Amino acid sequence: MRRSTSDPTILCVVMPNWVGDACMATPTLRALRNAFPDNKIVGVMRPVIRDVLEQAWGGERPWIDEALLFNKKASPTAGSRWGLARQIRRSGANVAILLTNSLWSAVVLRLAGVRRVVGYRRDGRGLLLSDAVEVPRDGRRMRPISPVDYYLQLANWLGCDSHNRAMQLGVTETDEKLADGLWSQVGFSAATPTIAINSGAANSAKRLWPAKHVEALATRLATELGTQVLLHCGPADREAINCIAENVADRRVASMGVVEQLPIGLSKAVLKRCVAVVSTDSGPRHLAVAFDRPVVSLFGATTPQWTSTYNHPEFVVSEQSPRGMRDITVDRVFEAVQQCLEI
Repeated sequence: MRRSTSDPTILCVVMPNWVGDACMATPTLRALRNAFPDNKIVGVMRPVIRDVLEQAWGGERPWIDEALLFNKKASPTAGSRWGLARQIRRSGANVAILLTNSLWSAVVLRLAGVRRVVGYRRDGRGLLLSDAVEVPRDGRRMRPISPVDYYLQLANWLGCDSHNRAMQLGVTETDEKLADGLWSQVGFSAATPTIAINSGAANSAKRLWPAKHVEALATRLATELGTQVLLHCGPADREAINCIAENVADRRVASMGVVEQLPIGLSKAVLKRCVAVVSTDSGPRHLAVAFDRPVVSLFGATTPQWTSTYNHPEFVVSEQSPRGMRDITVDRVFEAVQQCLEI
């Protein structure tokens, strides 16, 4: 039952800051649009999140009608988080839903004069929320829950149907052309199946899979399965991934880092066209899941229950030992890839 006396005229959605979390918020965006098909939905997000969500929707109406962008490092008058209050006020939003847990987001919405603010009661912001939703707990401890379900519970609070938990993304023609250019540059054939390996993690060195393991897995995939292997990377780990490809020295194994620019759109298009993806618990993992790719996910520093997904069945390889990711063997990952390709 909808917990509001009237539908929002303009709904403001404050999006998560990380790529993986943004992917896991797409079921909530879809639920909000389905519940409020004729209302304007404004999204507050970092520029990279806008790029992640571009073309993520289907049907006649986009999930987000207008994106209000902010930059954590910008000056207060040039699109910073605090400069958002003026933008949100101008948007006319009268209801907001916070997919972030931060105090600042609730403060900004109050400064913007948004009448109704829905979010979880945490991080000292309970008094700033008109609808303070209790965090799911088992006793005093927060219950292990995927962000997919965590966000959908807030949509459900507004009366949305929260049963569809599938993540969903899309790519643009520009993204596809970038991927075509990469395939051409590294000499890949469009007719040969490609497996992507993402061994990095933008926000935690503990989530990295050792380079020697990546080299051994890429070699086995190319020689034993006859696939092309693309080593996925971002700007920060470009040199390390290029080095791995050079060490493998097989024309069927290439680094994505050979191209000059590495926008998120290229990552989306690349992962979408792969027959399988091996990834650490990081943004590329969730991009691949949102495209319904078979994914082998590697967990050593994190617990799988906190980031469960509901699209194509994932093959989780987890090692909760003191050495974590370093104890995930190439044999285990190779066998998981074989299994996911059989589905």
